[in-house]
Amino acid sequence: MSRITNLLLATALSGLAATALNGCCWGPGAATSGSAEAAQVAPVWPPMPTPGPAPEFAVPSATRFTLANGIPVTLVTTGAVPLVELQLNVYAGSSADPVGKEGLARMTADLLNEGTADKDALAIERALQRLASDVGFGAGLDSSFASVNALEGNLEPTLALLTEMLTRSTFPQGDLERLIEDHKNSLLSLKDDLNAIGERAMNRVLWGQTYIGRPSGGTVDSLSSLTRDDVVGFASNAWVPVNAGLVVVSRLNQEQLQPMLEATLGTWAAEGSVPVVQVVAPAPQTGVTVYWVDKPGQTQSFVGVGNVAPGFDAEVTPLLELGNHPLGGNFTARINMNLREDKGFTYGARSFFETEKRGGLFQARATVKADTTAPSITEFLGELRGALGDRPVTDEEHGRSVSSLVQGQPSSYERMAGVLSRFASADAIGMPADYRATYAARIAGVDRATAQAAFAKVVSGENLVIVVVGDRAAAGPAVEELGLGPIMPLDDEGNPVEE
Repeated sequence: MSRITNLLLATALSGLAATALNGCCWGPGAATSGSAEAAQVAPVWPPMPTPGPAPEFAVPSATRFTLANGIPVTLVTTGAVPLVELQLNVYAGSSADPVGKEGLARMTADLLNEGTADKDALAIERALQRLASDVGFGAGLDSSFASVNALEGNLEPTLALLTEMLTRSTFPQGDLERLIEDHKNSLLSLKDDLNAIGERAMNRVLWGQTYIGRPSGGTVDSLSSLTRDDVVGFASNAWVPVNAGLVVVSRLNQEQLQPMLEATLGTWAAEGSVPVVQVVAPAPQTGVTVYWVDKPGQTQSFVGVGNVAPGFDAEVTPLLELGNHPLGGNFTARINMNLREDKGFTYGARSFFETEKRGGLFQARATVKADTTAPSITEFLGELRGALGDRPVTDEEHGRSVSSLVQGQPSSYERMAGVLSRFASADAIGMPADYRATYAARIAGVDRATAQAAFAKVVSGENLVIVVVGDRAAAGPAVEELGLGPIMPLDDEGNPVEE
């Protein structure tokens, strides 16, 4: 061991010994001496630094052009890796399902990758594996989609495979029967999911048998009624170029990308009778009504409070989002700080606007301990009525919400998949071309009074639907004591039942 090492070790041991002697309790004198010395050397922390200006961020810009067959393309040139993310939107989803055939849009999307005239599902999967590409299909309320993730060098053969799936799918009867059973089993598993049941019940109570109120995944009866002809008919009419839009995120520019798109998706020439969806939004509920889906033996309850709200509007939607944010739109908002941090009723409570293309709803909700169901309802109502009444949102809360929404925006664009999600959802819902790019400026330019006035125009603390999913025998009596009126029983689908 070197002399320097010995010296360092001796110094360290000496310091430890001195500390031990000063801090020991071998008598009053020693203890007093240690305390006095500790008080003399107490650290004085410097003041916290003042935050500097927020870094500037610009949403990636988009280029728009149209393929020869009429498909509009939004190209977002960004990224530093040789990957391409794209999504083909088809502007027909579960809202276009015929009555009694709920679940058809999703079934059609699932069957599009189950085989073509030349390849069965396994052959398609092997081809994608060789290309290191992913192709997926799905359906939402107002649109269906095909998504692609591919290396730049393998993009064109991947697009050729996607085009084959769009134009030559065979929708095999055996696979349809298998997927119907899979979807039915999924519905059965949801019967134990309080949040899924609560969401479905709230949608049904507010929107009835139309639009948001319809079961997008279908019911056991509607799935059982689906035929191959139904699927072929939906695909032939909805999945056509005139009803589609394409969003691409890549470091490729238009000159590099467009020839590949024209050689593949640009050859898609199907025609059909595009489904027409007409929606008449229901009137908001008046008064306060409690609905209950009974789940005996549950140790938790879903509690939701809400009402009908407008669909997407480029001017109104940002105001509503900002107006709600201090109340329940983030972790430190009033509702979560009350029900979670202060009361300990739940792991998390939020409020939000579900903003669809043709309508929407407002909801505040949480999954709470069963024995706190009634007090949770009380706190939800108290926070809503307080924000709209004697405890209005303050300038400080509003300022924090503006900062959160504006400065949190870059996180949505960190990855290419995030960029695709933002631009593809904008395309699907029909947002103005500059909506994403101007979002931060829209939010930053709204004062507290304007945001809260917009919120109060849509949400009333006196006109609300309350949905509870839980053990009524255990939690119901306390809710009845709140004096909110008779409790209306519902089944798992949100339909009224007789007691």
